[in-house]
Amino acid sequence: MFKGETYKADYLLPLDRLFHGRSWGLLDFSGEATHNRLLSESVTGFDHTEYQGTITEPSWVARFDLHYAIGHVRLLYSVFYLPSALIGPGANITNSPEPVMVKSNVLHSIGMEYDWHRVTFRGGIQDINDSLVSFPTRSYGDIIGTQYSVGVHARLF
Repeated sequence: MFKGETYKADYLLPLDRLFHGRSWGLLDFSGEATHNRLLSESVTGFDHTEYQGTITEPSWVARFDLHYAIGHVRLLYSVFYLPSALIGPGANITNSPEPVMVKSNVLHSIGMEYDWHRVTFRGGIQDINDSLVSFPTRSYGDIIGTQYSVGVHARLF
């Protein structure tokens, strides 16, 4: 059984509304939050395992994006939040060899895109602050550290 909500809000702001007489581009604000109130699974119908609040289904997940576009250039800033969560369903000090709670973490990313005729050049940095998670897991947070990316997309036809 699942109970939860996803909230999303977007706002596009042409900057010429604020600064008249010149085109300053567009700002795009986007926010999203997902709340997992209940996620339970039952094999027999009598026992229920609840996953909400664990690293597989955190209670809240939030993301905020800020895009700025002017001419052929587009800039992006993004922040992604994961709350503190249990390492597994029903985890406590007596039944888990790992730490019971994984602390919350925040991932900041920036990127840039430039369109030139039929070619798009991209670059970005993910996990700007290079903060390690309290306990490394492959499914919760970033255990690799700062990542850099560069790309080219060519449209031939």
